[in-house]
Amino acid sequence: MTTREAALAALFARLQTISCIPPPVTFGRRVRLAADLPPEQQPALFQIVRRETYTGGERAGLRKLTQEVALIFYFRADGGQVGDAIINGFLDGLDQVLAGDDPGTGNLTLGGLVQRVWIDGEAFRDPGDLDNQGLVIVPLKLQFP
Repeated sequence: MTTREAALAALFARLQTISCIPPPVTFGRRVRLAADLPPEQQPALFQIVRRETYTGGERAGLRKLTQEVALIFYFRADGGQVGDAIINGFLDGLDQVLAGDDPGTGNLTLGGLVQRVWIDGEAFRDPGDLDNQGLVIVPLKLQFP
Protein backbone atom coordinates (compact mmCIF):
# COMPACT_ATOMS: atom_id res chain seq x y z
CA MET A 1 0.00 0.00 0.00
CA THR A 2 1.24 3.47 -0.88
CA THR A 3 1.87 5.76 2.04
CA ARG A 4 0.31 9.19 2.07
CA GLU A 5 3.71 10.79 2.49
CA ALA A 6 5.22 9.01 -0.52
CA ALA A 7 2.38 10.22 -2.75
CA LEU A 8 2.48 13.79 -1.43
CA ALA A 9 6.26 13.96 -1.78
CA ALA A 10 6.01 12.70 -5.38
CA LEU A 11 3.35 15.30 -6.19
CA PHE A 12 5.45 18.05 -4.59
CA ALA A 13 8.52 17.01 -6.62
CA ARG A 14 6.45 17.03 -9.80
CA LEU A 15 5.05 20.50 -9.05
CA GLN A 16 8.59 21.85 -8.78
CA THR A 17 9.02 21.16 -12.51
CA ILE A 18 6.22 23.56 -13.51
CA SER A 19 7.00 25.79 -16.45
CA CYS A 20 5.37 29.21 -16.32
CA ILE A 21 6.38 32.86 -16.58
CA PRO A 22 7.48 33.98 -14.12
CA PRO A 23 8.48 30.61 -12.63
CA PRO A 24 8.05 29.97 -8.90
CA VAL A 25 11.17 30.66 -6.85
CA THR A 26 9.75 29.50 -3.51
CA PHE A 27 8.12 26.11 -2.91
CA GLY A 28 6.77 24.68 0.31
CA ARG A 29 4.50 22.19 1.98
CA ARG A 30 3.78 24.63 4.80
CA VAL A 31 1.78 27.59 3.59
CA ARG A 32 2.95 31.09 4.41
CA LEU A 33 1.03 34.33 4.21
CA ALA A 34 1.68 36.53 1.20
CA ALA A 35 2.59 39.35 3.60
CA ASP A 36 5.46 37.16 4.88
CA LEU A 37 6.88 36.66 1.37
CA PRO A 38 8.94 39.58 0.08
CA PRO A 39 8.77 40.19 -3.68
CA GLU A 40 12.09 38.38 -4.28
CA GLN A 41 10.53 35.17 -2.83
CA GLN A 42 7.62 35.28 -5.26
CA PRO A 43 6.13 33.64 -7.22
CA ALA A 44 5.66 31.01 -4.54
CA LEU A 45 3.83 27.69 -4.74
CA PHE A 46 2.59 25.82 -1.68
CA GLN A 47 0.97 22.39 -1.40
CA ILE A 48 -1.20 21.59 1.61
CA VAL A 49 -3.59 18.77 2.49
CA ARG A 50 -7.05 20.06 3.33
CA ARG A 51 -8.95 16.86 4.18
CA GLU A 52 -9.31 13.12 3.62
CA THR A 53 -12.39 11.14 2.67
CA TYR A 54 -12.90 7.41 3.02
CA THR A 55 -15.50 5.61 0.88
CA GLY A 56 -16.39 2.07 -0.08
CA GLY A 57 -17.25 0.21 3.09
CA GLU A 58 -16.06 -0.79 6.48
CA ARG A 59 -13.58 -3.45 5.42
CA ALA A 60 -10.10 -2.06 4.92
CA GLY A 61 -9.59 -3.86 1.60
CA LEU A 62 -12.66 -2.23 0.07
CA ARG A 63 -12.09 1.27 1.39
CA LYS A 64 -10.85 4.04 -0.89
CA LEU A 65 -8.96 7.04 0.42
CA THR A 66 -9.18 10.39 -1.36
CA GLN A 67 -7.06 13.33 -0.21
CA GLU A 68 -8.01 16.89 -1.02
CA VAL A 69 -4.96 19.06 -1.62
CA ALA A 70 -4.84 22.81 -2.17
CA LEU A 71 -2.19 24.45 -4.31
CA ILE A 72 -1.61 28.06 -3.32
CA PHE A 73 0.24 30.25 -5.81
CA TYR A 74 1.31 33.78 -4.81
CA PHE A 75 2.79 36.25 -7.27
CA ARG A 76 3.47 39.96 -7.67
CA ALA A 77 1.82 41.89 -10.48
CA ASP A 78 3.99 45.01 -10.23
CA GLY A 79 4.96 47.43 -12.97
CA GLY A 80 1.80 47.18 -14.99
CA GLN A 81 1.93 43.38 -15.36
CA VAL A 82 -1.45 41.83 -16.11
CA GLY A 83 -2.21 39.49 -13.24
CA ASP A 84 -4.65 37.43 -15.29
CA ALA A 85 -1.88 36.70 -17.80
CA ILE A 86 0.35 35.40 -14.99
CA ILE A 87 -2.53 33.28 -13.67
CA ASN A 88 -3.26 31.86 -17.12
CA GLY A 89 0.40 30.95 -17.59
CA PHE A 90 0.50 29.25 -14.19
CA LEU A 91 -2.68 27.26 -14.87
CA ASP A 92 -1.44 26.21 -18.32
CA GLY A 93 1.83 25.06 -16.74
CA LEU A 94 -0.11 23.20 -14.04
CA ASP A 95 -2.15 21.40 -16.69
CA GLN A 96 1.11 20.20 -18.26
CA VAL A 97 2.56 19.05 -14.91
CA LEU A 98 -0.63 17.13 -14.15
CA ALA A 99 -0.71 15.39 -17.53
CA GLY A 100 -1.24 11.65 -17.28
CA ASP A 101 1.66 9.25 -16.84
CA ASP A 102 -0.35 6.03 -17.29
CA PRO A 103 -0.75 5.28 -21.00
CA GLY A 104 -3.52 2.77 -20.30
CA THR A 105 -5.84 5.16 -18.49
CA GLY A 106 -4.42 8.60 -19.24
CA ASN A 107 -4.43 9.31 -15.51
CA LEU A 108 -1.65 10.91 -13.51
CA THR A 109 -0.66 8.16 -11.07
CA LEU A 110 2.63 9.58 -9.77
CA GLY A 111 4.41 6.51 -11.05
CA GLY A 112 1.76 4.14 -9.72
CA LEU A 113 1.65 5.57 -6.19
CA VAL A 114 -1.99 6.67 -6.54
CA GLN A 115 -4.88 5.70 -8.74
CA ARG A 116 -5.14 9.25 -10.07
CA VAL A 117 -4.53 12.94 -9.41
CA TRP A 118 -6.84 15.57 -10.84
CA ILE A 119 -8.05 19.13 -10.44
CA ASP A 120 -11.49 19.04 -8.86
CA GLY A 121 -13.55 22.12 -8.18
CA GLU A 122 -13.33 25.85 -8.55
CA ALA A 123 -9.98 27.62 -8.72
CA PHE A 124 -9.93 30.92 -6.84
CA ARG A 125 -8.26 33.73 -8.81
CA ASP A 126 -7.11 37.15 -7.58
CA PRO A 127 -5.05 38.94 -10.25
CA GLY A 128 -3.72 41.53 -7.80
CA ASP A 129 -5.32 44.47 -9.60
CA LEU A 130 -5.84 46.46 -6.39
CA ASP A 131 -2.66 45.78 -4.44
CA ASN A 132 -0.32 44.01 -6.92
CA GLN A 133 -0.46 40.84 -4.79
CA GLY A 134 -1.89 37.98 -6.84
CA LEU A 135 -3.21 34.66 -5.62
CA VAL A 136 -4.51 31.44 -7.12
CA ILE A 137 -5.86 28.50 -5.11
CA VAL A 138 -6.38 25.26 -7.04
CA PRO A 139 -8.12 22.21 -5.54
CA LEU A 140 -6.63 18.83 -6.35
CA LYS A 141 -7.65 15.31 -5.40
CA LEU A 142 -5.48 12.25 -4.98
CA GLN A 143 -7.27 8.92 -5.06
CA PHE A 144 -5.38 6.06 -3.48
CA PRO A 145 -5.81 2.48 -4.69
